[in-house]
Amino acid sequence: MDLADLRRLGCPHCGRPHDLLVLLDAAEGSHRAGPWATLHCPACGAPCALELAGETAALGRVEAVPRALFAPAVRVRQPGLRVRSQPDALVVELLHRRFVLTRNKA
Repeated sequence: MDLADLRRLGCPHCGRPHDLLVLLDAAEGSHRAGPWATLHCPACGAPCALELAGETAALGRVEAVPRALFAPAVRVRQPGLRVRSQPDALVVELLHRRFVLTRNKA
């Protein structure tokens, strides 16, 4: 598996596609209610959420009424993506990279 196998995800606000590694680099933490990384789009700066589960990634937003619910704009299979949910962080491994996304306090 290499970088060419990864699929790009388009921002739900501006539509610009990004590699998953770019989105993971932009991640600011992870949501307490689910397997979602919080970030701002590297192109337009709009707030987004990245759902990471199994070998699937989805880009969208988290709606908080009445409970946190993920609304995906795009969902793609990402071969080799490994995600472990821990009480204080999401641990994400992809290609040669490892990301530890600490749970947000709010």
